[in-house]
Amino acid sequence: MPERSTIGVEAAVDALVTTADFFRAAYKQLVEEWSPDAPPVTIIFSSLGRSFCSHSSMSSKLALMNICAVIEELMSRGDDAVQDAVATGMLEAMLAESSAGRFDMSTLTPFLGTHTKAYCRAWDEFTGIHTPGLYDD
Repeated sequence: MPERSTIGVEAAVDALVTTADFFRAAYKQLVEEWSPDAPPVTIIFSSLGRSFCSHSSMSSKLALMNICAVIEELMSRGDDAVQDAVATGMLEAMLAESSAGRFDMSTLTPFLGTHTKAYCRAWDEFTGIHTPGLYDD
């Protein structure tokens, strides 16, 4: 069985920004703000995570499932830089929004994959937070 290739930063960003208009808009704004420099990859994923929190309630169940599938793919197949950026940028931003009461993470947890949930639970353990919905399975 052939080994699956890893996903690099550029492909990872592209995979997410092509899943939703709000991701494209957030990414475009971030690139403009940082121009002429490129934004750091963790900042990119943090911005996308906050955007996801802001727009998830207006997204269809199918859209949420697709986005969470891409996140899981990046967490499981991304290279080290991608996995670090998705975890410490995107997921931690989403968990921070949840713990601040600005986002209900439990609306996404049915769609989160095993790698994504494992990181979120580990972050909860590290921070002493118990994010609703992460422990219901």
